[in-house]
Amino acid sequence: MQVLTQSIVSVVFPRINLQKIWVASFILITSLIIFYIFQISEIASSTFHISSYEQSIAQLSQNNKDLEIKLSQLNYLTNLESILQNFNYEKVGKVYYIRIIDGQMAAKP
Repeated sequence: MQVLTQSIVSVVFPRINLQKIWVASFILITSLIIFYIFQISEIASSTFHISSYEQSIAQLSQNNKDLEIKLSQLNYLTNLESILQNFNYEKVGKVYYIRIIDGQMAAKP
């Protein structure tokens, strides 16, 4: 019988300095927290600006509708009178109707 010899090979890992890992982790976590706080602040600010802009838009839309209504009320009669004057219409005093007796028609001579 042959004897098999096994050799154990040991792997040497480099020595890790735990203090450096802790410092790097602390710096990374601190910077992420600061970045998170900055983002939350920006989101809150943007939300406030959006809500104020929406209120301004709603108010301006209502003012626009009110102004359109006032403009249509003011300009309707003024425009009608100016259009009638441009077509040389005159104000009617009394209306006279022509009576046509049954069976008669008007013809051109």
